[in-house]
Amino acid sequence: MTAWNSFTVPMPYSVVAGFAIDKDGNFPILHRSSKVRSAPNCWSLPSGLHEVGETQSESFSREMREELGLFVHMNSTAILPPYENIPGDGWHWVITHLVSRLSGSLVDVENLEPDKHDEISIVNYQLLQDPVNFLNHYQVHPSAISWYLTYGSRVYQIISNECSHRN
Repeated sequence: MTAWNSFTVPMPYSVVAGFAIDKDGNFPILHRSSKVRSAPNCWSLPSGLHEVGETQSESFSREMREELGLFVHMNSTAILPPYENIPGDGWHWVITHLVSRLSGSLVDVENLEPDKHDEISIVNYQLLQDPVNFLNHYQVHPSAISWYLTYGSRVYQIISNECSHRN
C-alpha cells in the first residue's frame, strides 16, 4: 500500500472516488485540508489510490474503511467515466467514480485521517438533481467541475433507482 504523501515519481496515478450511499441516498463528502498536495481546501468524495491487485470496487471499499471507518458492498452499483486532474506541477490523477451501497449507517462515520480531511458533511443525493446547486454548496476542485456538470444528474438517477429498489 502506498501512503498518500509518499509519491516520488510524477506520473499518471489511477484514483477511485465515490458515492457511498445509505438506504436514504445520503453520502459523505470530505473537505480536504490545506496540508494535502492535491486539491487542498476543496470538497471531495472519499477517494484514494487504485492499488495494484485490487479492483476499483475493492480499492474504494478499502478507502472507505481507512478514511471513514465505513464498509461498502464490494459490488458497485455503477462505475462512471473518469476525469483527469493535471494541475501543471508534474502530477497527473485519473479519477474514476463509483456508486456503492453502505453496509450500515452513516451514524458510524468517523474522520480517521484528520491531516487529510478537516471536515465531513453528509449530503442527500437530491442535491445532485441540479448539479449547479450542488456546486454552489460545495466548492470542488476546478478539474472536477465539468465532471459534476456532465454526470451529476446521472448519479442522481442511479442513486434514486437504488433507493427505490431498497425501500
